[in-house]
Amino acid sequence: MHEDYKEENLKGLRVLLVEDNMINTKIAQKIMGQWDVIVDTAENGLVGVEKFNSNSYDVILMDLSMPVMDGYEATTAIREMDKLIPIIALTASASFGYLDRALQIGINEYIIKPFNPKELNMKLRKYYFP
Repeated sequence: MHEDYKEENLKGLRVLLVEDNMINTKIAQKIMGQWDVIVDTAENGLVGVEKFNSNSYDVILMDLSMPVMDGYEATTAIREMDKLIPIIALTASASFGYLDRALQIGINEYIIKPFNPKELNMKLRKYYFP
């Protein structure tokens, strides 16, 4: 589906990656590092909300299922402060009810894990305004 898509450099794009799985975090950091994306990480939704409060980001990548505070709760909290920041859900489940709930609380779009780097690049590029 994205075979002919050429990944673009996204130099300076600031992404907050909220993900509890260290391996997924490392993979995502490595991939986005190739596009010169500035990646900040949070290991759960609570840390994600705290980091969002004290830093400036262009896009949030939000895992939906995490301990302490999940992606739904974190997104709801962030949306109370900021209606506009793009939030892209990272989810292993593509079931309609799951995604419908995510869209209702203000997630802009989602990527199914394990994600395709081209798809991630395409989605991030929509929010890249150098």
